[in-house]
Amino acid sequence: PKSVFGVQRKGNRLIHPVMLMKNKDVAVVVLAVVLAGVHRLPLAAGVADAPSLRAYARGNSDQGQGSERESELRTRTAPSFGTTYSFDVVVYGATSGGVMAAVAAARRGARVALLDPKARIGGMSAGGLSSTDVGDSKVIGGMALEFYKTNARHYNNESTSPQFSLEPHVALGIFESLVNSTAIQQFEHAVVQTVTKDGTVIKSIEMVDGRVFEATVFIEADYEGDLLARADVSYSTGRESTAQYNESLAGYRRGNAGHEFSVGVDPLGDNGELLDMLTGWVDPTAIEGQHDSKVQSYNFRLCVTTDSANLIPFAKPDGYDPTYWELARRYFNHPNITAKVNAPCGNVAGYCGGHAAGYLKYDLNNGGPISTDFIGGSWQYPNANYSERDTIFEAHKLYTQSFLWFMSTDPKLDQSIRTKFTKYGLCADEFQSTDHWPPQLYIRAARRLVGDTIFTQNSPEVNRTWGNMSIGCGSYTFDSHTAERMACPNVSVCVDGPSGISDTIGFAWNEGDVETAPGNYDIPLWVLLPKRAESTNLLVVASPSASHIGMSTLRMEPQFMIMGQSAGTIALLSLDHVAGGGAVHDVDLVALHGALLEDGQIMNEKCMHAPAPPTPPRPPAPHAAAYSVDNGGDTASNGVYKFDPSQHRDDGTGFYVKDSGRQLYRLTNIWHIADSAVAVYYKNTAQTVFPPLTGWVVVTGASPAPSLTNASIVPFFAQI
Repeated sequence: PKSVFGVQRKGNRLIHPVMLMKNKDVAVVVLAVVLAGVHRLPLAAGVADAPSLRAYARGNSDQGQGSERESELRTRTAPSFGTTYSFDVVVYGATSGGVMAAVAAARRGARVALLDPKARIGGMSAGGLSSTDVGDSKVIGGMALEFYKTNARHYNNESTSPQFSLEPHVALGIFESLVNSTAIQQFEHAVVQTVTKDGTVIKSIEMVDGRVFEATVFIEADYEGDLLARADVSYSTGRESTAQYNESLAGYRRGNAGHEFSVGVDPLGDNGELLDMLTGWVDPTAIEGQHDSKVQSYNFRLCVTTDSANLIPFAKPDGYDPTYWELARRYFNHPNITAKVNAPCGNVAGYCGGHAAGYLKYDLNNGGPISTDFIGGSWQYPNANYSERDTIFEAHKLYTQSFLWFMSTDPKLDQSIRTKFTKYGLCADEFQSTDHWPPQLYIRAARRLVGDTIFTQNSPEVNRTWGNMSIGCGSYTFDSHTAERMACPNVSVCVDGPSGISDTIGFAWNEGDVETAPGNYDIPLWVLLPKRAESTNLLVVASPSASHIGMSTLRMEPQFMIMGQSAGTIALLSLDHVAGGGAVHDVDLVALHGALLEDGQIMNEKCMHAPAPPTPPRPPAPHAAAYSVDNGGDTASNGVYKFDPSQHRDDGTGFYVKDSGRQLYRLTNIWHIADSAVAVYYKNTAQTVFPPLTGWVVVTGASPAPSLTNASIVPFFAQI
């Protein structure tokens, strides 16, 4: 046909433009079932085995959800089926942040399980993201800095500086050494299916293969946020509007910051229909900054080489369709294009590993308007079930392999482009168990926690410092990749279109890229915390409480490591309090900062490279309004003890005073009921932030020892 939904084609002219209604794939609608405190997402419906690039080109913004990763289940055994394991801390997701969380807790004595839904730890840092997104390297400290310094020593034993370029197999070895240096128990192919809760407390999580893990504290560290979703914790996907959090960069972006078409490329085929690789027509009624469900694009970060001794040539994949690439063909053959002088077309981001030692390895990342980002292919991923995700993974793999084959061999491409691409290939010494292809898809963002406080564009740009709530530093840009590639009817509808284009000429146009630097900033503790009313023993690392824009700077691998270390430390310090019915939200901030500083974390004013100011007065400790001491043999000690904000102990706990002058406080990790000028009457050795209610013993007071009742808890950070 020569017209599509009212769009008439006459040469390069488009008349009566309207939005093309996108095709809708059949969606599997899945409801979460809550029975007897068990939160379960049903098993997946059938999904076609063969991926189709066209299935992801348009109309897949509807998102399903489910849980069974069937393709993995077909290929693995489950020798521990039905076994229940108990730990202090369970970390779900062996990403870089997950590894750091597990190691941080284990180094301080916690019994830790590290659950890996796959069978390769380290996430993107060991999965092909070799040119690390650093920002300001001076604010990367703690275990993240330890990791990058260890990487440097792999190439030079005398090195004392970090090296941020990574060979995937070297990074994997460092992560494995970190885990093996502790008593962490690692479980592979552990894919969460069910979460059992008692009120706000997660009691256990069950894997698809039947293994059950119990813990006092759970840490969510996978990129997808699968554990938090099954724990009935609030989360978001897609892009918020500019109005929701007052973010100037949020939502639909009519002007693209980068990776845009520099020339006008006709978006229609000879039959008048949209070419493949386009997600649809631009909606002329769309408003700048409006919210939508779209997700920034994903890709594979490939470690490629020009070393003939280590090179595996790009191969033609099964399912390759040369007609799919017509838009790319028109772009790369445009007479005014300059990208063809780069190799491969501007995608080589940097070296993988020790280039100074002669390693010819490169991180092949997305670059330009048509590259390794599979635009539109990510939209369904965040809430897709495991089988659907496998299909999306394979579709991204087919897209990337097809792109490399097209750029290397297509007879209609300029020979100079093909020649430059054929110089590169996959590395024979990388990813050997998966045919030299990375097993980790670069999931730039999926689910995002919605906690009591949200990290937004304003958090690093306006607030910047968080004082006693800081757990580390960030500095990288707001970096969100293109969300959609559309056909634009004219430049009046799509601002920042290619120069020299007539107002009546249509062209292909990318939308959604954001690249703006916020500067250095503190990462606040509350990005790790679900709403207190929803979960009190869960910490979230790789799907933090952030808006789409806030997440676009927090999502870098060094920051995931920093947040992971902090989460593991919080989990360890919270064990007794959580076991006694408290929440991770009430972690002793003084003890937390002491532990993080001891382990090299950089926080607070050091994020800005400023000299440390004089130590400010200690903020109010986490406290209850009052405690009632009852039934003690020493009747003068019985009664109400009120919190006294003018006094505090060196360990940061609250100090409570009775009208008679008797006091309730903790000193050298022992709780006391005493008159500090006279005697200690009762004591309690429970290692808790708040006064223990039971377990008191007689010192000089009369028997029996008392018990306590407490008022509501008011955590310090709620006052900010």
